[in-house]
Amino acid sequence: MLRSLPGVGGRRRRGAGARTRRRVGALAATLLAAAAPLACAAPPLKIEAVDGALDLSAWDGEAPAQVALRGAWRLYWRELLEPRDLPELALRRPSALHDPALDFDVELGGDPSSARPRDGWATYVLSVTLPPRFPSDEAADPWMISLESQGQPLRLEVLSDEGEPLAPPLVAGVVATTAQEWVASDRDVARPLVPTGGRPLVLLLQTARFPGDFRTKPGVITLGRSAAIEGEHAARRQNRLIVIGVCLVMGLYHLALFVLRRSERAPLFFALLSLTFALRQFFRFDLFEDRTPGHDAYRLHAVVEYVAFFAVVPLFIAFIRALFPRDLPRRVVTAIGGVTVLASALAALPLGLAAATLSFFELFTLFAVLVAAAAMIRVIARGRDRQVTTILGAGIAVLLLTTLNDILSNRGLIRSVPLEHVGMFAFIFAQAMVLAVLNMRARGQAEGLARGLARFVPSEFTRLLGKRDIVDVKLGDAVHGEMTVLFCDIRGFTGLSERIEVPQIFALLNTIYARLAPLIREHHGFIDKYIGDAIMALFPGPPRDALAAAIAISEAIATVRLPRDMVLTATGAAPELAIGIGVHRGPVMLGTIGERQRMEATVIADAVNVASRLEGLSKRFGAGVLLSAEVVAAIHADARGSSGSSDSSDDDGAATDAVLAEHSRDLGHVRLEGKRRSVEIVEVFAADPPPLRQAKRASRPAFAAALARFQAGDFAAAAAAFAALAKDCPNDQPAAVYAAAAAALAASPPELRFWDGALVIHGK
Repeated sequence: MLRSLPGVGGRRRRGAGARTRRRVGALAATLLAAAAPLACAAPPLKIEAVDGALDLSAWDGEAPAQVALRGAWRLYWRELLEPRDLPELALRRPSALHDPALDFDVELGGDPSSARPRDGWATYVLSVTLPPRFPSDEAADPWMISLESQGQPLRLEVLSDEGEPLAPPLVAGVVATTAQEWVASDRDVARPLVPTGGRPLVLLLQTARFPGDFRTKPGVITLGRSAAIEGEHAARRQNRLIVIGVCLVMGLYHLALFVLRRSERAPLFFALLSLTFALRQFFRFDLFEDRTPGHDAYRLHAVVEYVAFFAVVPLFIAFIRALFPRDLPRRVVTAIGGVTVLASALAALPLGLAAATLSFFELFTLFAVLVAAAAMIRVIARGRDRQVTTILGAGIAVLLLTTLNDILSNRGLIRSVPLEHVGMFAFIFAQAMVLAVLNMRARGQAEGLARGLARFVPSEFTRLLGKRDIVDVKLGDAVHGEMTVLFCDIRGFTGLSERIEVPQIFALLNTIYARLAPLIREHHGFIDKYIGDAIMALFPGPPRDALAAAIAISEAIATVRLPRDMVLTATGAAPELAIGIGVHRGPVMLGTIGERQRMEATVIADAVNVASRLEGLSKRFGAGVLLSAEVVAAIHADARGSSGSSDSSDDDGAATDAVLAEHSRDLGHVRLEGKRRSVEIVEVFAADPPPLRQAKRASRPAFAAALARFQAGDFAAAAAAFAALAKDCPNDQPAAVYAAAAAALAASPPELRFWDGALVIHGK
């Protein structure tokens, strides 16, 4: 029925000329196939309609798998023809031969001098000869036709050469002859064809153009195998869903980063940028139009897409400025934001300015692109964090190039496919890489900071507070418990420091502490603080740990040798360093004090004061280590509680118990100045020089007897006994102290009813 139409049966009338062209085309295809291995990429096969007919009989349906139906269709201007009108076309000539993928030519009833595409309506007709296929192949993978609308409504009828429909009509929007009835659309539609058996098919395409306030593009019609077209549609839909999903995830993630740390504005702008792009991609989905059909839906679709495109520009510029505030002036961001607000208002309001605003903003976007590029060049030139700027700069470069591509393509200056999703994905990937780099860098810095802070605040302190890390400790955090407190002080250091320079003082202290501090850790204690030439240490475990550490420190101090220049600067001879240690056990409160800007970890308890006073008494008594009776009792109780066990820690307890039995003596009750209660103290002389240690051990019975007389109030006898001990061992300073105190009390005895047997010490 249609073979007599001009142009529809033109393939047969062209005869030899058509066959010659086919042979030339086949030869050219053969040459291109032979040259393909020598080229980087083979040029795509170009298939176009001629005189309203498209011959695809030589196409194998494989390379390419689908064909865009471009070229010279028969166009009937200002007519909306139906399938029933096809027989009449045999008697008529078309208004023009025209490609439906192009705007209506200005020559179609318009002013030739006008550069504006013509508005109107028309019908396109194309006869297509398909390649022969086996019925089984056609049934398994039929031909499929796809229609891609880009704002311009389309209605495509697919007919056999006898006028029978081969597929349901492909409809996008509403084709009409007036702007009031015309409904724009932006969607993709695909239909499989009924098996044709190799017979020609006729395409009848109705379209119209009344864009009004919004920009539209002609549609694209594609023919191919159903597997290829459905695969492409699924891939396109999946890619868009992936982009939307990635943008949503990254947007919400960066929004959470901003909520957690509001001083950082870059995550906020990146979150808004990602969410805005996701919104734009969603409104470009045909799913939106399927569920909200009609002109109002398309207008909302277009407005959201325009405003989202406008908003991306200032958000992108603000993001760059938040990253590099010194390289992009604030007034530039403010100016770009102001222009965007104005453009968005003009596009959203029904003033008929949306298309003109879009054209202006595309040019304005190019200006913003140049501003961003200049800022990034300045950042890179100034060498600001090269690793971050290199990664981010690469992502921004891809985004800017793809944006430029889309703008030039939309304005018809180049022919290309939309690439904005590629650019946005590259930008998001670059930002993710930057986050990974910064995260790894931050983790490294945090680990280094934690290691550094552990040198100022011991990790044992945070563990006792029940915290995982020092950064988790807050002002006012505290814990109660029983601990052993150890104070040690370097004797004679004050006099030594007066004769040497300040740098040498620090060097000397560091030399001494480098030798003593590991001994405290070795015996399960930790240093709470350094107090000039003194150390305060805590032992959360058994009290024997503190005693073992005290003995080790007393022995180690004798091995410290002063630097040669320090010895010469002082007296010319190496002074002997000595140390005094006080140990007490009791309840303590460990926590943080201070205020929000400056706080300190410390221990507050009377046990700390007692240990400090015992360390002071060690100098008065000339003793190396002084223990309180509470410490001695705890050591004995711990040793009794662990008897019968084979654990190595129990061996340590037995050893410390043996030290107390062999190398200690009771020094009685001492009342410190400012204290109402006396403290019973025990001297440990295990680290004394061997002669002094042997003398003190031998004189323990006599010392205990003299101490008993003193406590009983027999001061004259006590004075004589202590004086005899001091005479026999001049280095036994506790005997000399008690001899002097007993003699003074004998000369001026107190009332016995007020006497409690405690030695009163004035001063520290």
